[in-house]
Amino acid sequence: MWGGYPEHWQSYAGLVIKNDDALGNNQRISLLNYRNALAKLNQPVDKHEWWMTPQTVNAVNLPLQNGMNFPAAILLPPFFDPAADPVSNYGSIGSIIGHEISHSFDATGALFDAEGKYLNWWKPDDLAFRLGHDAPDRTRALRLLKGRQVLDENIADLAGLAAAYDG
Repeated sequence: MWGGYPEHWQSYAGLVIKNDDALGNNQRISLLNYRNALAKLNQPVDKHEWWMTPQTVNAVNLPLQNGMNFPAAILLPPFFDPAADPVSNYGSIGSIIGHEISHSFDATGALFDAEGKYLNWWKPDDLAFRLGHDAPDRTRALRLLKGRQVLDENIADLAGLAAAYDG
């Protein structure tokens, strides 16, 4: 199902790129991406769509696909090194994998079921516990930087580090 290249290539037909127009190139590419995004409205989710290029150093949880994406570039040193001691890999790529897995159980992950459908599978008390002003002290300590704005990322970082440490 997933290989070294996407099953469907994005078309760039009609896109004009000019050597002397960096701003215009950016605007035309942005418009193309915007139109492609609009074309997806009211369409079934393409579970084979690539969300990042292989050379992107990043990782992402994909709730619509009930999956995760770890591009080839993040599976290279310093994040992963097949020649390194396993402990080093647990600490580096292990924490990233744990981070992304934890997003399946955060406030956004709660909104998508196992099929990737927009369906909250949490009980109301669970969401209130997670998002309420009376959140436990453990999450309150993680809200010091930008409050709720980055809380899911802070929790995911902590979960990833805990998983890597346990490994």
